[in-house]
Amino acid sequence: MRRSALLLVRVASVVVPLVSSSCALTLDFAKFTGGEGVDAGPRDAGDGGDAALPDGCTLAPETCNGADDDCDGTIDEEPTECSVTHGVVECIAGACGLSMCDSGFADCDGDSSTCEAETRVDHGNCGGCTTPCGPVQSCNGGTCTNILEGWAIYLTGMSAVDYRAEALAAVTDGVIGAGQIFGSTNRLESIGLTPDPPSPQFWGPVYRLSSTGSIAWVKLIRNPSVGIEAIATDVTDNAYVVGVSSDAEDVIYDGSVLRNRTDGAGFIVAVDSAGSFRWGHHYGLVGRALDVAVGMDQDIWVVGQYQGELRVDGNAFPSETHPRGNFVVRQRSNAAIVFAVGFAEDDLPAQFVAVDAAGNSYLYGHSPDDFRVRSLGPDGAVRWNAVFACPGGFTGSKGIAVSNGVVMIAGSCSGDVSIGSDLVAPPFVAGLDAGTGNPLWNRANQSATPTERIAGLADGFLRVGTTGIDPVSFGFGDLPRPGGRDAFVEVLGISGAHRYGYLVGSNGSDQGTSAAMSRDESTLYVGGSASATMMFGGMSHINSTGGGDAFVAQLTR
Repeated sequence: MRRSALLLVRVASVVVPLVSSSCALTLDFAKFTGGEGVDAGPRDAGDGGDAALPDGCTLAPETCNGADDDCDGTIDEEPTECSVTHGVVECIAGACGLSMCDSGFADCDGDSSTCEAETRVDHGNCGGCTTPCGPVQSCNGGTCTNILEGWAIYLTGMSAVDYRAEALAAVTDGVIGAGQIFGSTNRLESIGLTPDPPSPQFWGPVYRLSSTGSIAWVKLIRNPSVGIEAIATDVTDNAYVVGVSSDAEDVIYDGSVLRNRTDGAGFIVAVDSAGSFRWGHHYGLVGRALDVAVGMDQDIWVVGQYQGELRVDGNAFPSETHPRGNFVVRQRSNAAIVFAVGFAEDDLPAQFVAVDAAGNSYLYGHSPDDFRVRSLGPDGAVRWNAVFACPGGFTGSKGIAVSNGVVMIAGSCSGDVSIGSDLVAPPFVAGLDAGTGNPLWNRANQSATPTERIAGLADGFLRVGTTGIDPVSFGFGDLPRPGGRDAFVEVLGISGAHRYGYLVGSNGSDQGTSAAMSRDESTLYVGGSASATMMFGGMSHINSTGGGDAFVAQLTR
């Protein structure tokens, strides 16, 4: 029988046993580990042996310069300074050049430093360069697709009704919305409501629409001067509506009085998927509840304004007292308070809130001459602050949203806005790093399509607003405009790039005030007000019987 002998290999001071079939050896590799007489520096012509380099060659990182910097006999292979976004570069004749783009991207603008077009979703380069989609199409998976179906519904039917679909939020099969109406009994009866008393005043309808456009239920928030500001929904289709009320009277939802009223306080109403009252209370002392968001854990964040001592559902927070302040409150879905924080108005004029999957919140608002963003951790501690100056004044913040590590803000003012190193002409939208608040991108001079509200998607953003009177191009093809001022809705990627968008409206003067995306992100809902025949996708859908009627339209692509 053949025997195996033990082979010992010694590397530096380590002995490694190997099995050999014939003999025993001990090999000393110490000379390769920096032992006596070894030159541990870069290879050069003086090293000799197999490691010898060409005369005059000193080892260095390979660069694109027409020379063999790393002394391997090949010139300009894989130079360190040549790089491109979403692509591969090569060095030709001492200059970096684009070799190829990554799958799904293309260089359509001739700038070899980037493969900028994501041809899977780029409306102007769908599936390849210079292959734009039509004006009522979107680019999905590199293929142009039409709006497959849609509907529009007016929520009032009387003339001279001052009513808008103020807020929309997606539910399992459709949307829950809230609005505002000024009208007498007969106007409210047109949407199935008979309030008491019947005298003219403001009302706040809350309603649920199915994905087919049918009205599941309509309820009413009653107060002489109620104002609806925002709505959010959770995974079980509970809805949370926030707004403002008058000084002297209770806020009543479907017969239920909200608790702990203080004069002129903001409020929140929580309802279930059937519209039944769950709970409701006030924020004060004097103040407004301006925005609401629901986190992944189903907690609720509310921001607003107050004067004096901060109170939440009757609970006083004397340490948060300010002559004029803004607040953020985190609550459980049963109204229990997690934390309540107040800020002096000149410190943080918080008017909008967004929440990410980790429970970090992002607060946004404007002062007379700047825009301010603050991020708080799940416990309410400050993570970072960002301030963007607008010396021209007359600032207006229009919303904040977060998606996939990017925070998007929208705003307008009378002068250019300083965002990072850029002076940005308003109206604008901008993207910030959610971890630091540093600017990532901006889109300036959106005067043809100023933003009214924005929302976050799984991997992008949604914005809605009202166009100018003159015909406009959104930058992704001229759309068939219904006429006059129209509502618009646009979907953007997290880089701020356009994905697709549509116009909705009549041949009169219309407004786009709210939008929501279905949870599978296949269907858009747009709300606002219009005064004549509703149109989108080049088709007429429904007639208004009066001026300023609230509408909700569904666009399924």
